[in-house]
Amino acid sequence: WTVGERQGVDPTANPLTCGAVDTHQLGGSGRAYVGRSSAEMLQIDIGVGRVSLTAELMPGTCSQGTSCIATGAARGLVACGGFGGELVMRDPRNKLRAETQLSSPAHAAGVTAVAAKGDLVITCGLTADRQGVVSVDPFVKVVDVRVGCRVLNVLQFPAGAVAVAFHPKFNGTVVLGGESGRWCLQPISNRLEVMVLPRSDWNNLVKPSAIARQRKLVQQRAAFFDERLASA
Repeated sequence: WTVGERQGVDPTANPLTCGAVDTHQLGGSGRAYVGRSSAEMLQIDIGVGRVSLTAELMPGTCSQGTSCIATGAARGLVACGGFGGELVMRDPRNKLRAETQLSSPAHAAGVTAVAAKGDLVITCGLTADRQGVVSVDPFVKVVDVRVGCRVLNVLQFPAGAVAVAFHPKFNGTVVLGGESGRWCLQPISNRLEVMVLPRSDWNNLVKPSAIARQRKLVQQRAAFFDERLASA
């Protein structure tokens, strides 16, 4: 099926900007959520390919347009990032109305990606300096949505994250991808966490990190002895 002008969806007049699918939402065949470049959002019934809801967004709740959408949050909430930097949690059981949102922009120049898993939401986006020059924000926000929206932690990724996701295997770990192609695994909290890994994963995860630490230690020792020999 195709949703188009017959159902009042004209992508040339009001471009579609993002979308997400939740096949388990409230039973049935599932729903798709589509953001637009204006203060409007669509809900589509996947089973019949029909727009079941056109939600008008209130001022301050992605009213400049929705830039990214993610499903998977607790209580069936839909996480929405806005071109204005907003992070809004919408309730599909209440006509996609904003249930809660961050009190300040998640990213000053817009949210570019969002991921949700249970009570946690992570976002990356753009920032702007005093001259108005826009660049990739080197900080990733971790938001707790159990009661309202509050920033739980801020992760630093110097390469600048343009893609975020929760690791499907390791709880409390996120995958960050940069525009340069660099990526990393990072724990959500700053605490030292011990990960129990199956032996088949040791070569892929434990060994490279151990080798890197050993190489750094050797380099430091070599520099120390070179300095002592030069001064002798």
